[in-house]
Amino acid sequence: MSGKTKTILIILSVLGILIISGSKQMETNINYSEIGSTIYVIGQLGKPLGEIAEIQGEVIDSSETGYKNDMGKILFKVQMINGQKLTKDITITLRFFSWSGIEEPKPGDKKVYIGYESGEFTGIPPKAFDYIPAVTTTMYHFETHFQVCK
Repeated sequence: MSGKTKTILIILSVLGILIISGSKQMETNINYSEIGSTIYVIGQLGKPLGEIAEIQGEVIDSSETGYKNDMGKILFKVQMINGQKLTKDITITLRFFSWSGIEEPKPGDKKVYIGYESGEFTGIPPKAFDYIPAVTTTMYHFETHFQVCK
């Protein structure tokens, strides 16, 4: 093998290693107290969680998504955020304060809401089943919803 061929093989090997290592997502640990003060979580709507926004769109039947996890939720197909039309609709779960007096919408209703996106962890971490009987559930994950204020 010539020196030139060896050099090319070394360069290709290094590039391959860089590509493989670069494709792995970096894990970052943060302290919960940093969320909302120095670190902001950006939600599905492209805004920081907790930021007031106006959304416009249509309520959809939760069976339309095909996900068991969506059954019984009030799903909203967002078509506009703060007056700007989206290039692609975003489907998000709506939640209403029980004391708000806002009537829950029905599938097909076209609505404009003011509120904010919030989030939470839900599901059961797999290691929990080392201590409790296994049940069918969703994996432990973070999900967001739109909290309607008006």
